[in-house]
Amino acid sequence: MEAASTVTTRLERAQSLLTEALAEFACHAASLTSQDLLLASDFIEKISRQIDHSQIIAASAFESIGLPEGSAQFRDVAGFLQARLRITRSEARRRLELGNKVLASKSLIGAEIPARYPLLGALSSQGAVCKLGLKIAVDALDEATSIVSRHRNSPELLSQMEESLAQGLTQHHPDFVKQLCKRWSTLVDQDGQAPSPSELRQRQGLFRRGEYRGLTHFELWADQLQPETLLTVINAGTNPRKQTSDSSHAEDRSRPQQQLDSVISALGSALTAEVLPGTGGHRPQVHVTVDYRQLLAEIHESENESAVQQRSTAQFTGPIGAHNIRTIACDAELIPVVLGDTGEILDVGRRKRFFSRSQRAALVARDQGCAFPSCSIPSSWCEAHHIRWWQHGGETSTSNGVLLCSHHHHLIHQGKWSIENRTGRPEFRPPPWIDPRRTLIRNSYHQIPAAA
Repeated sequence: MEAASTVTTRLERAQSLLTEALAEFACHAASLTSQDLLLASDFIEKISRQIDHSQIIAASAFESIGLPEGSAQFRDVAGFLQARLRITRSEARRRLELGNKVLASKSLIGAEIPARYPLLGALSSQGAVCKLGLKIAVDALDEATSIVSRHRNSPELLSQMEESLAQGLTQHHPDFVKQLCKRWSTLVDQDGQAPSPSELRQRQGLFRRGEYRGLTHFELWADQLQPETLLTVINAGTNPRKQTSDSSHAEDRSRPQQQLDSVISALGSALTAEVLPGTGGHRPQVHVTVDYRQLLAEIHESENESAVQQRSTAQFTGPIGAHNIRTIACDAELIPVVLGDTGEILDVGRRKRFFSRSQRAALVARDQGCAFPSCSIPSSWCEAHHIRWWQHGGETSTSNGVLLCSHHHHLIHQGKWSIENRTGRPEFRPPPWIDPRRTLIRNSYHQIPAAA
């Protein structure tokens, strides 16, 4: 009882001190220097996140010890929290659900039960993640857990996914973490629940749905491989780096209009035996990356069909099963790229002061898009950049090259960010006002960690 009294007394004192500090901040915020305002914002954000975590702890504790005496009118803890704290029922349930996933607990006999997602719980307790990002990551892991359990796949992938999402939460905003979760979802279940032949006959195809005021409505359902070819064609025509013959003409089409025009143009070119517009120094191709061990497994027809980690990666649509490569190779110009265990390029299909076509193909295989942290721009829209600048003596090689979209290419040339290639993959060092410690980070959207 004495310990409980001490806790509430200290919390009351902390609340009083925080109220004074926040009132002082409100009075002087507009007159602070930029550096002081940055530091103050960091402190406030961390305090807010630690309070979010404490709210999760409090809600979970009520669920553990039960409701106070005289609370029989409430059917559950969520209803009690809703009334007592004047929060929505959905917010109360969110706190309870997160507590069940990121907090350790005790069994009926007092034994310690570890948290389901301990890495996320540790970050939350440190004030390193916001509540929205935490919820996004937990929901994605719950879905992946269900898939792994249903398919009897290796649970080790879940630990790798949690580690990847934890890193993403500490380096990026929640919107990017959503994209990262989608990449992992595809990786976990890329070959699971494949549609049956009867379902394909029913759903797959191009459907003409009717006409309206001179417009025809089509609906498209494609399998895992078909979008890669379609997106290759679309990006050939919508690539913002592609030069037009009339530079004075302003583009007034919407992006969906440009995409449709790209498809129609490609079909027209096929009818007249013409070729597609160029992208990134060579004509559009389907790039598929496969690691060396999996390639050998495919050649020797390994019986390990339940292996979860399908490391074959298509340029636009992301992870795909390695067995699908044979199908693509029959119908498209395929540049196979073989990677070693650490991601170094062992071999690349050949097509040579600028990066040659084969060098660019190697960069595409390694970076798979703009390598800048949190950027999801595809490789066909990117430019090859010298990590050590050409004018500073940098060589034109894959080890000194990196793919960057136009925006981040210009950002790097401002000199505030720096790039290093110590492990065979580019890493970026942010300026001090982004991260005072200037910790090296890499793109975790295109580069999902490989399973051990």
